[in-house]
Formats: sequence, structure tokens, C-alpha cells
Amino acid sequence: MLPIEENMLTILPGFVKGVVYDTTINNPIVGAEIIVLDTSAFFTTGNDGEYFIKLPIDSYVLHVEADGYQPKEVEITITQNDQWLIQDIELQKIS
Repeated sequence: MLPIEENMLTILPGFVKGVVYDTTINNPIVGAEIIVLDTSAFFTTGNDGEYFIKLPIDSYVLHVEADGYQPKEVEITITQNDQWLIQDIELQKIS
């Protein structure tokens, strides 16, 4: 068996996933955009409002927006490789 170099382990991603939903009626929001600020990572939710993004260990700000809703920013931290962070996000309709 070949040895695994320590620096190879640092490139394994962590993961953030969750559901973007409407605060008033608790329905998933289709087409919400989740942008990881200061990176090229982003995701657009499907019919289920779910998102899934691979990220290396670090702290991030998720910028979330959808048509007809107030944008929101959420701070997250991936603390270890292969971590699954669940972060549901509520958006409020614009009055």
C-alpha cells in the first residue's frame, strides 16, 4: 500500500448543503442563487429548493438571492475535510 502524503488530505473538500425556503409559508424556493463570496462557487436551487456545494476548510459567506425575496448573507465555516455542514436558509418576500 502506498503512503498518503499529508498535503493530499488537505485538498479533500467539505460540503455545505441545505434548503432555501420561504419564511412565510415554509415552501422551498425554486431558482434561488447561492453564491460563495470571494470564490467562483455558486449553485442554483431546483424544484426542491436544495443546494449542495463542495468547499475546502475555511470560513465563507453565502450570498443568497431569489426573485421577489430580500437577499441574505449567511456565514459558514468548514472545519474539517469530508465534513457535511447542513445550512438551511430562509428568505423573506419583498413587500
